[in-house]
Amino acid sequence: MASTQSEKVMPPTSAEHAHRTSGIVLHSPVLYDLTVWLAMLGKERAFREKLLQLAHIKDGERILDVGCGTGTLAIAAKRHVGQSGAVYGVDASPEMLVRAEKKARKADIEVLFRNGLAEALPFQDNFFDAVLSTVMLHHLPAKTRRQCAVEIRRVLKPGGRVLAVDFEGFSDQKKPSSRISTVLMVMSGEATSLPC
Repeated sequence: MASTQSEKVMPPTSAEHAHRTSGIVLHSPVLYDLTVWLAMLGKERAFREKLLQLAHIKDGERILDVGCGTGTLAIAAKRHVGQSGAVYGVDASPEMLVRAEKKARKADIEVLFRNGLAEALPFQDNFFDAVLSTVMLHHLPAKTRRQCAVEIRRVLKPGGRVLAVDFEGFSDQKKPSSRISTVLMVMSGEATSLPC
């Protein structure tokens, strides 16, 4: 049985307290999973598989899921990269990561989950072949979203790919939309916006 690799979620040090996110952090993983299931009308698996197809995830690649939540996409991505690949999930919520680890163990899938911020990714430069982020960016104010983009570019290998999917509006806009409407795909430095 493959084990889930995870850094233990430990209380932040005094230095880490100074670096808290300005975004919204969710702390109820069961409610989150239920909300996602309802929002996707029970078709979350098909949605995640479509995302992985759009991201062109391949066997042997190293993938990062930013704002991984309860780990559903990271676990699905690991199935695509196989034994020779690696998948990492990062989230600001320790509660979400506990559930993600449980899901990965139950699925017998090895994913490294790490507590961290989207705007200060705890990974080395040029480390990932692809970075994914789904339905998380709307939780970040504009300045933090820009910093997240800088961080994603930093950890992405040259020629790497980014797939970010989110709601039409963002938390700092007056009337955010409740529907998913845009896929932004960045490949080799070129951005393409695709309608969902």
